[in-house]
Order: sequence, then structure tokens, then C-alpha cells
Amino acid sequence: MISHRLSRCLFLICCMGLMLLACKQHETSGTGEKKPVSVGTPITPPSSTIATLTTPTLPVGPTLISYPLSENSPFITSSTLSAIPRRLWDQRSVSDGPRLLVVLPSEEVSYVGGNIRCAGSTTPGAQVTLNGTPAKMYPTGVFLGNIPWIPKPGLNPFVFKSTLNGKTTVSTINLREASTSSTLGLSGPSADGFRRLQPESDQELQVSDALKVRCETVPGGRVYFLLDKSPVVHEMAESKTRPGLYQGEYKILPTDRFQAASIQIRLESSPTKKIKPASTKLKATVSTLASLNTGHYIKVQENDTGLFSDTTADHRITSVQANTQLFSNGKIGKYYRVPLDKKNTAWVQEKQCNALPLAQHTVSTELVKMETSGDTKGRTKVSFKFQSLAQPKDAATPPPPLAYRVDTVDAGTSLTLTLWDTEASDSEITTNGPIRLVRCKKDSVLQLVRCEVFFAPGITMRGFAPSYSNGQLDLTIQTIVPHPEAPGTLRPLRIVLDPGHGGTDMGAVGAQGVCEADANLVVAYHLAEMLHEHGATVSLTRAGDNFVSLEDRIDMISKSDADLYLSIHCDSIGPFQDPLMAFGPRAYFYYAYSSALAQSLQTSLMGEMGIRGRAVYPGFHFFRPLRRCTLIPGALTEISFVSHPDDENRLIDPAFLDRVVLGLYKGIENYARR
Repeated sequence: MISHRLSRCLFLICCMGLMLLACKQHETSGTGEKKPVSVGTPITPPSSTIATLTTPTLPVGPTLISYPLSENSPFITSSTLSAIPRRLWDQRSVSDGPRLLVVLPSEEVSYVGGNIRCAGSTTPGAQVTLNGTPAKMYPTGVFLGNIPWIPKPGLNPFVFKSTLNGKTTVSTINLREASTSSTLGLSGPSADGFRRLQPESDQELQVSDALKVRCETVPGGRVYFLLDKSPVVHEMAESKTRPGLYQGEYKILPTDRFQAASIQIRLESSPTKKIKPASTKLKATVSTLASLNTGHYIKVQENDTGLFSDTTADHRITSVQANTQLFSNGKIGKYYRVPLDKKNTAWVQEKQCNALPLAQHTVSTELVKMETSGDTKGRTKVSFKFQSLAQPKDAATPPPPLAYRVDTVDAGTSLTLTLWDTEASDSEITTNGPIRLVRCKKDSVLQLVRCEVFFAPGITMRGFAPSYSNGQLDLTIQTIVPHPEAPGTLRPLRIVLDPGHGGTDMGAVGAQGVCEADANLVVAYHLAEMLHEHGATVSLTRAGDNFVSLEDRIDMISKSDADLYLSIHCDSIGPFQDPLMAFGPRAYFYYAYSSALAQSLQTSLMGEMGIRGRAVYPGFHFFRPLRRCTLIPGALTEISFVSHPDDENRLIDPAFLDRVVLGLYKGIENYARR
């Protein structure tokens, strides 16, 4: 049995950036057993009463909005909110035929050939066809389908027809094929009949590295590649899910001595018909490059440059700042390989770096001193002091900018600081505080200095923040998050809620026209109300349907001095994936010390929704800027998939929103009291 009370709240959304909707949740209370929601069970959409629109004055600049809002806030109180509005659906004009909203495909996106996912909604009871093929219909009027598509030059019309009671509404979406340049900047002749050739640039490989070859061409043929002048044929397999896409690979052997090998890709559609081969180059190195002492330096050009775990750039290990010099011992495609240590490797994009000859690199700074200090807020500062090697030791000129990276270990039991372009003698300091040991060692093989920070037994890091100025690097480490003062209250916790998207950025859009930005704001505002009622100090990065950039969100959260933050989103499956394959909540974290917060949120959300266990996901690399909010624990939660018809339908059910808000509240409370 679960009992809770949600007092009234105010909510405002803007329709297509022209006006703001104002809504207010009426006071509710009650007890009763909550029934688990099973995926696949349709929910009848409730009716909604929406207020008269008004345009309030919003805060200027990146400013956190404290809850409760002032009388001049962008909310009004003249309506009752019974559901999240289906914003795009509500814009459909009523005509003689049934309403028809096509969400996918979009004329704003260029597509490649294959199965194109279609989604939208119509008046319940109507039947929809996609280019003449009946679509899968849901009782709510949602329709889904896939249309096989072989692109033709120019516009390719997709015709949607909705029929009800003998009347038909037609909507035509004109698609364009994505760019199909055959060479993509590759060396060698044009490849008639081929497109999207990979590798797209020269390679620098070591022994055991895999040369991956990929192309798109005529489906159903035999495709293979030849390496340099060797007659050995390397077969390429055709994708089972994407006809015409072929892939193959070759691993570099110790006996290979390639310097500028060509890769010939050939297609045989029949024993008698051949297409002119495609060609690029492999710049493979000899086996001696397997030594970590061989290679060159690269200099990073941009701040927040990612180091990735592989060349797909799907998982970011960490970030480095501009002018960081990294040692590279290889290159695959558009990525330099960077050895982090003798066992681990990272990859950095070529376009974000400049290659430096080994002879041009000179060490410019020296680590000369380490010390620690603490404060009364559970924060400890480790200071590293440097001097310039290009100036006399007694010179007043500070050393040049420092290249460094901070990595957390395990779930916050220790921390590693990597220093490039720096000399140091092996040294260590010990203390009796939260930090037990700081130890620095020079790695002569990788030509860097690595400093490890170890915490005392029972101490876990909750966040960190590095800063460098005038030859001193201060590493501030948070080891304590305040616990609630008493049962039933969250005082004195300070919490920042970050409702994603807003304004011109609607986020993901469901088949019924529910916009992610609206759902994020409704949930954030209700959650802020509940947290405030239990004593927490709550702020929001936005409190209306206004656009807030990711950089501004970072700035607000970083300067908030909060104890934790939560970014609230809804998820959506990709345009070429099955919308029924993903549903329910997901929680993400980036740094290991935030995993406990993400897990607590996920466990509570699943319990309120009646969904079986699901793990949390490390590294919300797709939402990169929030990674820079390092000093406080933080998580990102996806409350539902708007691309799933049942998940979207739940978002327009106020009872479901109550459970979402309660689940998030319990997740924060359980984390704070652990």
C-alpha cells in the first residue's frame, strides 16, 4: 500500500515557440494499491483542460530558478492539468476527414536506402496505409510501419492515407536520398557502382591491428578485396539487415612490410559482369612500431576533446583540453591511437589534433611540490606546484599552460592525475585526513607523470574539480554529501533539477505528438514540489518552455554548490530501429562515484512502474557537456521511450506521472539516506 500527497503545482509550456501554456495540478490525495503497468496494454487517453495562454517575463541569461517560484514566475494558476499535452497533435486542424499526424519519416532528414520506419497517429478507429500498404494500428490511433525503399534521384514521395467512415485524409512526405559520393575523399579513381567506401583515409597500423574494409554496392553479389600486389582474395560478407552493405577485415601479420599498399575492392554480380574496382590506400607500418617507444606526438586543438575506447567514438573514456600533447603510436582511419599505459589504449579524432614530429617535442614544466589542505564542508584540496624548465628556477615567469587529465578509479576509492609535458621525481605525501596518500611517479616509457590519490578506509569520493593557474594545479575533492537531518525530511540537501530540451528544441516526439521537452518539464516541476515539501532546497535550470543551451546548463549546475543534480529526459529509438524493442525507464551516469545515485533512481522508478530489473548505464557520453559537472554526484534519467506507443500513451496519463515523480523522489531519498 502506498500513500502520498501531491499538492498543487503550476506548469507552463509554449506551443511552437509562439505562446506559453499555463497549467496547474489540482490537489490530490488518496491511498490504494498500485497495479503494475505491463507493456502492450493500451491506456485510453484522458481528456485535458488547458488554460488561456500568456507570455511571461523569463529570466535573462543562464540563471538557476529557485523553487518555489515567485509571483513573477513564468507560471499561471488558471487551469487544471490532467495530462501532458500532445502538442503536435493538438495543432492538427479538423477537416472533413480524420486527423492525420506523420512524425516519421521527416522531410528534414536525408535517408539511405533500406527499410524506412514510419510512425504517426490518426483519429482512433481510422485505418492508415503507407504507400498503399496497411499500417499496424493501435486503439489510440497510433500507426507504425516499415517501407522498403530503393532511392531514386530527386524527391521520393511517401503517401500516407487515413480513412474513416468513407472519408480520407492524405499526407505526402517527400524524401531525399543521403549523399552518395563514391570517393569520399579517397585516393585512387572514382568507383563506379560503389559508395561509402571505408577506410576513408590512410591507415597507420601495428602487428595484430585489424584493417577493416567496408562498402555499399549492388546487393546479392560477391564482393572481396585485394591487398597491395598480393593475389590473396579477402572475402567481404553482406549484411543480413542491410542489403548491399559489405564488410571484411585483415589482421596485420609480423611478416607484413607495407609502406603504401593499395586496397582494391571488387564486385562480381555474376560470373560475366564486373564493376570497375574501388581503390584506396593502406599506410601500414612494419612490425617494429609495436614498441611503445616508437611513434610521434600529437597536439590537441580543441577544449573538451574526447579520448574514446575505440574508433566508433561510442564510448568516451575522458576529455582533454586544448594544447594537450599526447603520444601516439598508430592511426586507424580518422583516429590516432594513444597508449594510456602498457595495457590500455584510447583513440582521438584526427581533425582535433596536429601531428608533431618527435624531435619537436620538448618538456616544458617540472613538478616541484605537492601539499594538501581541507575545509569544513568535506572538501580536501591537493595542490601541485610547477616551474618552467625554459626559465631559471628563480624567475618570476609562470610556467606555460599544463596538459593534464583526471580519472576516477572504481566507485570513487581513488583518483589518478595524468600530467603530460612534465618532468617529476618520484615522490609521495601522507596525511591523516580523508586523503591517505598522494604518490607521483614518472613513466619513462610513455613520457608522462602519473599521480595517484588514495582515500582513507571508509572514505568514498563524491566529486572532484581541477583548476590550473599561474603554475599551480588545485584538485578539489568532495568526500562527504550531507545526510538528511531527521527522518521525513531532506533538509539540508541542495538539489538541481535539469529538465532537458525546451523552447525551439522539442526533443524526441512521439507518434501521438507528445514532445519530450513538455514531459521533462512537467516531471521536473512536480518533483521539485515534492522535494521542497520535504525540506530540500531545489533549483531548476529552466521553469518554462524556453531554450537553455547545454553550456548554460553546465555553468548553472557547476556554480550551484549543490549536493546532487538530476537531468530529466525521455528516450527515443533511432529512425531505423524497431520502436517496440525499447521501453521503460533508464538511468545513466558518467563518473563511477555517481553510479549509486543512478542505481537508486532506476530501482525506485522500476518499482513504481512495475517493470522488472534493468541495469543502469555508465557514461552518458551522448550528453557530453554534463560530464564537466564533476564536483557533485549527478545522473541522467530517461523516464520513458516516447517512440514506444504504450510508453507515450502513459505519459498522457496523470496517474502514471504521479508514479514517475514518486519514483524519482524515493530514488533521491534512498540515495541520501544510504
